[in-house]
Amino acid sequence: MYVSTTSSSKELTLPTDYILIVYAPLRFFFTKIQPQCYMDAKHLWRLIQFTRFLPKIELQIINKCIQRNAFFGHPENILTAICWMTEIRELAAGQIKCARKATAPGEGKIRKFQCPSLNFEAAEYYCLLNWQDVPRTSPPMLRDISDEKIEAAIKVPWKWTLKKYPCHNQSVERHVKLVTEASSPVCGALRRDRYIRAKLESRKEIPHFSLKKDWKRGEIN
Repeated sequence: MYVSTTSSSKELTLPTDYILIVYAPLRFFFTKIQPQCYMDAKHLWRLIQFTRFLPKIELQIINKCIQRNAFFGHPENILTAICWMTEIRELAAGQIKCARKATAPGEGKIRKFQCPSLNFEAAEYYCLLNWQDVPRTSPPMLRDISDEKIEAAIKVPWKWTLKKYPCHNQSVERHVKLVTEASSPVCGALRRDRYIRAKLESRKEIPHFSLKKDWKRGEIN
């Protein structure tokens, strides 16, 4: 509609600008290039940064939506992102050690995950929170890294090898589609499980011909 209109209205121009400035770069560049969950706090900060061009009324609406879904702005996620960055890791080391001392091992208490209040004027992703107001809890992804390794990593910069859990739900949506598909040809939990496992195994063995080079005569037997 925007391309086919000679003189676009504000109602049509603003969503188009949002797609080009905010959605497309985050969705198709930053998230695709850095899909690891320890980069999620940085993606959240980029989202806030990119939306600052919006008018005041629209920006208030967008910020409310971001605040409701600020799961990646949780202190644990931000500390994980800081620890992965070698330049500023010392900022997070003290927070993690204090949190481990405050939490007695084997307490067995279930923590309530709450979205924190974000600072929408933050100049960097580690400034999204007021660290004096948030509770100190140790990130679960760093539980296998001892205090000695944290101290050593501060003195000698090196990047930790963290588990590469995805920060987006594209793979989850793909599996939801497969589970829904399995409920049509077979009946029963066991048969659906076998159907899904066979489908996944088949996808691994059968090659994909998504590029022109895959269709060369010598590569197809």
